[in-house]
Amino acid sequence: MFVIQIVGYKNSGKTSLAVELIKCLQQKNCKVATIKHHGHGGEPDIVTNTDTDKHWIAGAAHTAVIGEKTTEIRMKNESVSVEKILKLYNDGGISITVIEGFKYKDYPKIVLIRNREDCRLLDELTNIKMVYSQDPSISHASKPLYHNKEILIQAIQQQLSEFRSVT
Repeated sequence: MFVIQIVGYKNSGKTSLAVELIKCLQQKNCKVATIKHHGHGGEPDIVTNTDTDKHWIAGAAHTAVIGEKTTEIRMKNESVSVEKILKLYNDGGISITVIEGFKYKDYPKIVLIRNREDCRLLDELTNIKMVYSQDPSISHASKPLYHNKEILIQAIQQQLSEFRSVT
């Protein structure tokens, strides 16, 4: 399984890039999964007042609801890690996982730069494969730099082997 990590500061375009990349990979018949860091504080949006929510409130460590075409699982964080989710995805036949956030994890990453201040990420982060910025004044980076999102997505697809295979 290949892992593509998309990182950057808030409002740098991580979700937009992830969505466009997922659509492109899906069109090429890749089985794509995602992991998203909820970096805004608090808890992710969860449907409340359901039977599984009542199970959760009662103290269940994990809950799952299985529908006709979708399964939703909720787990306490002490039971979960990015690595465990990647193993679950790999066991489930996923070919590519897009991770949005978790910038200090050591997966192959694309760093999104909004402005010159954000360039410090290029010194702080590990395993950078590509850099993307809409700011044309950002002109130097130690890794391939893209200013056009479509060209970046093409490059990711062409250089997929650069993104670590996880088993």
